[in-house]
Amino acid sequence: MEKKIIIPVPFNAHFHARKGGMMYLVMPYTARQYGGGLPMPNCQPIIRSTADAKEYKSDIMATIPAGTDFALRIPFYLTDTTDVEDVCRGFREGHICGGKFYPLGATTGSDSGISSIKNIAHTLKMMESEGVPLHIHGETLKDKNGKRLNPFRGMTESQFMGNELMEILDIAPDLIIFYEHLSMHKQAQFVNLYPNIRATVTPMHLGYDQCDYLSLGGKRVWNLPITCLPVLKDSEEVEGLWEEIVKHPEKYCSGDDSASHDDSVKASLDCGGCSGAFVAPTSVEQYATIFELRGQLDIFMSFMNNGWIFQNLVIPERTITLVREETATPKKVKGFTHSVTPFQPGSILPWKLEVPANEIEITTSVY
Repeated sequence: MEKKIIIPVPFNAHFHARKGGMMYLVMPYTARQYGGGLPMPNCQPIIRSTADAKEYKSDIMATIPAGTDFALRIPFYLTDTTDVEDVCRGFREGHICGGKFYPLGATTGSDSGISSIKNIAHTLKMMESEGVPLHIHGETLKDKNGKRLNPFRGMTESQFMGNELMEILDIAPDLIIFYEHLSMHKQAQFVNLYPNIRATVTPMHLGYDQCDYLSLGGKRVWNLPITCLPVLKDSEEVEGLWEEIVKHPEKYCSGDDSASHDDSVKASLDCGGCSGAFVAPTSVEQYATIFELRGQLDIFMSFMNNGWIFQNLVIPERTITLVREETATPKKVKGFTHSVTPFQPGSILPWKLEVPANEIEITTSVY
């Protein structure tokens, strides 16, 4: 049994930094665990231009101690009216790392998402020619007849993969694509077939299934902090997803999709139910625990570091150290006028991040 794991500081290829006080509360958790990452652009207001990306990066870096070694890569929010000349120029100048595709209405903050692939055909072709990657939230809520699709059976993702994603590839077959937060084995099979597609996978979708929606702390209750989009799938899908990842581990990377919502609005209908799991406080420990339980610690390091490679960045020489020691997940994270309940609050994990990516003191955790 492993007692210590030492790997290069990992890269988080998908997380939510938020804005305002919430950003100041949650960002230090991610910056302590990771050496770099991609904050999603569906904040308010959305990140739609090069100027927005530059401001967003400045805002994020202001929330962590000066001199902290954290490599930010900022994607823009793709809309039907994206100024493609601006974002391609921003990509060439290093201010933007790619564009994020949200289907209209498919998830939190997708009100400005894409209503039709035809509306962005020119943009996709320009991105392909300039080498600008496309990051995809792959869900479709209704079929072509307007019938609602069941996300718990994977229908929203299957519909997107068989229709919108194929439309995108027909328009721009060589477009670099990052298929985000995979939850199904068919998605992974698709990723494994295409040399220009890579994917992120969250701890939620790697280590949990739909039964966990009704279990928290050993009690049969609705586990609101685990609620995320795409929804968790059944255990067979989790098994199938792992089978495909193990076949081609070089195509997958960490992207925890840590997404905080204030407790006061987490379950509010005004917030749309606020799907999003705040996994940042113990993100790396979660991944390590899940990979060990699956007997896949041999690919843990590459999974946690492939994001550097996918972003054409050098894997740092600095390392993090995990030791076999119990870690308690905070029950609450409070500060800056916010209170957030983390993913699996109060749970005990067998790994502890002894040497983090960055020495950031955390004072907002409540155990």
